[in-house]
Amino acid sequence: MRNTAPPPVVIHVSTTLSFDLKPFKNFKEVVDYAITLSGKSSKEIAIGLGVKENRLSMMLGEYEGKRHFPLSWLPDLLRVLGDPGKIIVRWLVNEFLLTPAEKLA
Repeated sequence: MRNTAPPPVVIHVSTTLSFDLKPFKNFKEVVDYAITLSGKSSKEIAIGLGVKENRLSMMLGEYEGKRHFPLSWLPDLLRVLGDPGKIIVRWLVNEFLLTPAEKLA
């Protein structure tokens, strides 16, 4: 009996990247979506930003006054969120840096 190896298995992988963005009305919606998509609790995010959970909640909520999310914290938020944070960056680029012809759908 002849010793033959089985034929090699060839796997073809096709990857399609989509940069389509969900239509967000404003920056707050993008941030809320990225936080939800990250799957992290508000407590985890607050710890990553070095604030108390209730303070972060007020900053990201519909509260008026000085309880806004400081723009200087954006890099830390992106780091804490990981890959879902990239949605925020893509939205900012799409919204403010691209011409209408260059904008993503």
